[in-house]
Amino acid sequence: MVYDVIIVGGGFAGLSASCCLKQKRIDHIVFEKGRIGESWRSQRWDSFRLNSTNQLNLLPGMSCDPATADQFSSAPEFVESIEQYAKTAELPVIENATV
Repeated sequence: MVYDVIIVGGGFAGLSASCCLKQKRIDHIVFEKGRIGESWRSQRWDSFRLNSTNQLNLLPGMSCDPATADQFSSAPEFVESIEQYAKTAELPVIENATV
């Protein structure tokens, strides 16, 4: 298959770009070296919290639960949210890929 765009990295920026490309119907693929959000899984300490509130950490088309909008997610919570986003949006992510 030939793609118009190849995205390297399935983190916040890569998934954001993928969603925007999908909305524009541009053929693309996302390659992630590990799993979606890998650096958030493996390069953060256990007590790590994002330094911006949940309402500021939304991917395109995502909404925020008003009850948690002013809270600060942990790294595992953030990873779960972007994994769910990729799945729900049916983004073309290939995990464990070497580029």
